Amino acid sequence: MHRAADRMLGLAATLLLLAASRVLQLRGLELNQDEIWTIWQTLGSPRQVLAWTPYDWPPLYYLALAAWKEVAGLHPLAARYFSVLIFLPGAALLYRAIRREASHRAGWFAMLAYGALSYMVVLSVAVRGYALMMTLLVAALWLMQRYFYRPTLRRGLALGLTLSALLYTHLTSMFAIVALVAYSLALAPRSVWRWWLPGLVTGALLLPEALAKADIVLSGSRLDATEALELPPLPAALADLFELATGDLAAIWAALALVSAVAILARGGRMRGQELIWMLWTIGGAVVLYVTNPLTGFFRLRYGLWLLVGLAVWIGAGVAHLPRWGQVVAAGVLAAGLLVPLSPAALHDSVGAPPMMMVFDWLRTQVRWGDVMVVDEAVDAPPEAWDYYTRLYFPHGLTFVHAPADQRRVWFATVDGSEDPVLSAAVREGRVPGRYVGPWNFLVRLYEGPPDRDGILFDNGMRFHGVDIIRPGDEQHQPVAWREGETIALRLWWSVDYPVQLDYSVSIRFRTPEGETLVQVDGAPQVAGEPPETSRWQPGRFYIDERTLRLPDAIPSGSYPLFLIVYQWWDNTRIPVPGMTDEYMLPLDTIAVKAW
Repeated sequence: MHRAADRMLGLAATLLLLAASRVLQLRGLELNQDEIWTIWQTLGSPRQVLAWTPYDWPPLYYLALAAWKEVAGLHPLAARYFSVLIFLPGAALLYRAIRREASHRAGWFAMLAYGALSYMVVLSVAVRGYALMMTLLVAALWLMQRYFYRPTLRRGLALGLTLSALLYTHLTSMFAIVALVAYSLALAPRSVWRWWLPGLVTGALLLPEALAKADIVLSGSRLDATEALELPPLPAALADLFELATGDLAAIWAALALVSAVAILARGGRMRGQELIWMLWTIGGAVVLYVTNPLTGFFRLRYGLWLLVGLAVWIGAGVAHLPRWGQVVAAGVLAAGLLVPLSPAALHDSVGAPPMMMVFDWLRTQVRWGDVMVVDEAVDAPPEAWDYYTRLYFPHGLTFVHAPADQRRVWFATVDGSEDPVLSAAVREGRVPGRYVGPWNFLVRLYEGPPDRDGILFDNGMRFHGVDIIRPGDEQHQPVAWREGETIALRLWWSVDYPVQLDYSVSIRFRTPEGETLVQVDGAPQVAGEPPETSRWQPGRFYIDERTLRLPDAIPSGSYPLFLIVYQWWDNTRIPVPGMTDEYMLPLDTIAVKAW
């Protein structure tokens, strides 16, 4: 009893380790364009998802993802977590299947190897149907064993339904089913006739999809394309496939496979024959894919995923025959393999993965109501990607325009140095480049115009274009009410109609309704990266004077006027401006303060 409980705890801990090796790497993983498109295809009703399913995929995974989206939401993290959850039952079922055929240790090592394979890590976090395909394949293996050892109608129907689901996930599963049939011939050659029941169920359920996809399978253009594919010589092709399956630790996996093969071959009796089947499954299956590639074009690991099952069981069965110290070393190596960081290159497989999650995470805190987005054609992100992330991060909408008009704030997505010159000029006209996010090849930058494009001309040639009044660090909101003691950040927009001859100072006055000045901030314009001397300002440019003003700690609730003064610092002479008060002050705004 204690031994069985220990085994269960060990299996649970292994599954938790497999889950942790994936979940801890999910945050920050960008979706590639295929994954974005996959999620985007599910943004509709079940009927629409069926209609939008791509011509070369059956609909099961898309329907499953659409259902999961209704529960967990649209976020990439949730979509990747769905793949992890699908993967875990497959790992557990592989243990059950190999324990039945070999032993508890063989099953445990096979499960650990299955989860540690580099490409299995990729499949189990990718937002594609491959994780579902693999779990259904392992489930079919386990159900086939149960059916052939003790055939019943219920088990035959379950196997047929699972095989149908496998084919409704990906049509390349047909090769996996052929491998399962071949395995059953070795497992129970006299009972192969029992395939009639699951075969009949699968055929009946698959008939509509087979008829719908027949034109694709038999397409002359597809056959011409596959015949034109050139592969390296068989040994090099097999080595490339193995390296893709095992990643950066290919040499260690090769050593494990070799040691396991020797351990299996050194073992006699019926058990050796059953374990040699998995070596034949892996090597023979890869050779079959290579030979049939001119007809199918399937000599790619994503189309031969069932080979990973054979490789995992091959290693698991062989390691289980090693001495205790050898098993401990192998377990440590496999567990360490789970700690290898996920390779983005393997995850994306040469498909573009724009850094949109990183960009939109930042934009969510920066975009204001009324902002617009302009996307240069050089940016490598398809329209559906922008649509998906906008739905996710801006559920109330973000306006996209092909070219800006009179909008004040424009976010411009570009490849730095490759912008369309006409579009870039339209974005920059009357706007100042500001903060930005993203790498050089996916740069999103804010171009901001003044609150008042026409502005008000002071008699000295300085033109005032308005003020932004915000809380420091929070440019997304312009407050309506303030508290005592708060700090106000002011952004004063300036230009000059002609070169100004002298240097002027600017004063901000926070006053009571009765005219008493409570706070005063004076000095030369504080223009970041630009000269504070107004005599050095150039026509045709905007200058943003940034200042802070701290409200008094104790003032009554009320509305307090804010004024602007431009004056000559050497004699305090104030410069006239249209709309000024009798004291040569230009009203800026009224600050509403709420106090106890």
